[in-house]
Amino acid sequence: MLNPLPLTAAALALLSIPGAAASERIAEQIDRIAPLVATGELQQLGGPEAASEIVADLAGRWFTLNNTVRNWEPEDRSSRDRLARSIERLCADDWENIVTYSVTGPDRVHVDQRSPTGEDHGSFDMVAVDVGRTFSTVLEDDYILSIYGLEDAPQSQQQKVLAEMKAVIEGGQEIWVPGPDVMVARTAAETEVWGRCPE
Repeated sequence: MLNPLPLTAAALALLSIPGAAASERIAEQIDRIAPLVATGELQQLGGPEAASEIVADLAGRWFTLNNTVRNWEPEDRSSRDRLARSIERLCADDWENIVTYSVTGPDRVHVDQRSPTGEDHGSFDMVAVDVGRTFSTVLEDDYILSIYGLEDAPQSQQQKVLAEMKAVIEGGQEIWVPGPDVMVARTAAETEVWGRCPE
């Protein structure tokens, strides 16, 4: 009689190939961009330069790659293993913050951040400032205050938070999409790296 265990193991291995392939595809993109992000040479990332082309590549669900890229070692298998675990955890339907980008116009994208139960964790529009890679965030005052739980705070406290947030927003952010599954966003305060969740 045939031992069913090897067949089961083989079937499981075949089922895991798409996830493994997606993880390796992202890993190969990180191999290329991690050194540039580390040195701040973002102009060398490549990818589309026109706002309309950048926006066209943003639709989908994204997860943070900040720590992954910061600690990336291309020749170290453990970097790839950590990436695979991150994708599995951060792209799961029960992850605490599900981030989805939807294209809403040729120069505009809506970013939706929600809990698995649908609670809003901060949703907003990003609009191209010009025809290039700089985008501005569109947020109403009431929404900013609700994010910080300051709807009933003293007006002086509200005005302070609004002024700080608007200063950040007015600085805008530059966006690069150097590969089909990675995005790099730079503001005056920080550089963030995102990966696209496999479908």
